[in-house]
Amino acid sequence: MKKSPLTRPKFFLFFISNKTLRHQHGIWYKKRVELKKKTENSVRIG
Repeated sequence: MKKSPLTRPKFFLFFISNKTLRHQHGIWYKKRVELKKKTENSVRIG
């Protein structure tokens, strides 16, 4: 009986953190793509 109250919030927290992590990764990925485009442009100019 002791396990069930602990595992539920843990799973819930994991679910929330997973969502936020995915969101953060999406932002990071967009920034990385933008940086890649900028560096490619600078290389072409250079």
